[in-house]
Amino acid sequence: MQILDHVLKTVKQQLSAQQHDVAKWILERIIEVDPQHGDTHHELGMLYYEQNELAKAQSHLHQCVRFSPDNPAALKDLGDFYHVVHKDGAKALQFYKAAIELGPNDSQLLLTAGHISTAQRFFDDAMSYYQRVLEIDPHNQEARDCFEQLKALSLIHISEPTR
Repeated sequence: MQILDHVLKTVKQQLSAQQHDVAKWILERIIEVDPQHGDTHHELGMLYYEQNELAKAQSHLHQCVRFSPDNPAALKDLGDFYHVVHKDGAKALQFYKAAIELGPNDSQLLLTAGHISTAQRFFDDAMSYYQRVLEIDPHNQEARDCFEQLKALSLIHISEPTR
């Protein structure tokens, strides 16, 4: 529905003007008209997140991914939600990996996936993410430092004598 996309642009203007209550009201009306409009669920989920209504935020972000599974921004935001709110790195990585498959050149997303993979002790995955960041942005010092630290760690483990 193109009219809904036009209305969403209006909502984004309301949000940038800090008119959150008006934006929320409009978004909720769109959901009444088209409960499967993924972009609306995404906007509403992010608005609820900003207002610390976390259960509603999570519900709408999940609805967005359900109705718009090819939306890398929604997948990333849902991953962020699980990482920040639930402290669930494994679940966050599931959403980040899906987002990376759709938008493989997002260096910030790759860097975040590398950090969480490192925290989850998925060092090979982390090195791959950092390496991909460096392919996109060879001057990314954070990715370079993380990659080199993991590389050094893997060399230590390889050279340790077996007992």
